Amino acid sequence: METYQIVCLIISLLSFVGYLAFIWIKFGVQKSISDSYYNLLEMKPKMPALFTLTFWAFAFPLLIVAVELHPLFFLAISLILFTGTAPMFKEGGMTLTVHMVGAIGGIFTAVVAFFLAGMWIWALAMLIGMGLISLAKVNNKTWWVETHAFIVAWAGIALGTIMKAKELLEQFL
Repeated sequence: METYQIVCLIISLLSFVGYLAFIWIKFGVQKSISDSYYNLLEMKPKMPALFTLTFWAFAFPLLIVAVELHPLFFLAISLILFTGTAPMFKEGGMTLTVHMVGAIGGIFTAVVAFFLAGMWIWALAMLIGMGLISLAKVNNKTWWVETHAFIVAWAGIALGTIMKAKELLEQFL
């Protein structure tokens, strides 16, 4: 495994988990991760850019690594970047459309990318987990579905990258 891959995976994980922890500690679990943007507007000082920066900080490095597993991950993660670029989804109109297409499209394109990459167990883990959360009697389902999707996608991409590196190493030994 290359150093840049390790660095990208660490940056991606720490930025996302750090953001969720910050929001959870400061405001509690929100309806969705995107709803946390509006909490950042109410802070003193206002910090709305933190939402977009977090999405870029976790998605760009993950994209660099994931595209090596399957090209469709490029589209999946690019769609997630749209979500971070259009955070004011409550305004409606084009911003809502871009935000929702990015969020929903990114998650389900990742599922398809996992299947096409031969990593079907990760696709099933995403789908089953999201389905169980949706059926469960929990508050803020969207927050938990999004968090689950990120954790499973990140873990699948990280382990897929490790396995690919192992296969390449074995070819030379």
